[in-house]
Amino acid sequence: MGRIGMNVKDFDGCTPREFNAIVEAWNTDMQNGYRETWERVRTQCFFIARSHSTDNFGPKDIMHFDWDKESGRSKTTDPIADKKHYEEIKKQRGLV
Repeated sequence: MGRIGMNVKDFDGCTPREFNAIVEAWNTDMQNGYRETWERVRTQCFFIARSHSTDNFGPKDIMHFDWDKESGRSKTTDPIADKKHYEEIKKQRGLV
């Protein structure tokens, strides 16, 4: 999760839809990094607790996170369509 920057030329060349897609992708990347860290902690805690117990339980019994409930949620945006749209705009502007 390094620092990602956008120069002025790239920013000026973006439509609001493109900029929104960039911001959403950055936000998703940051959230995934945060989740991965906590999932790692949960897994470590599970193996430590499991090695000292005779009970049958899983990692989600150790710690509960908000994103465990989100598994049934549907996405409203289509990332493939957004990428195609972005590529078309880049071609139109001669950026490819």
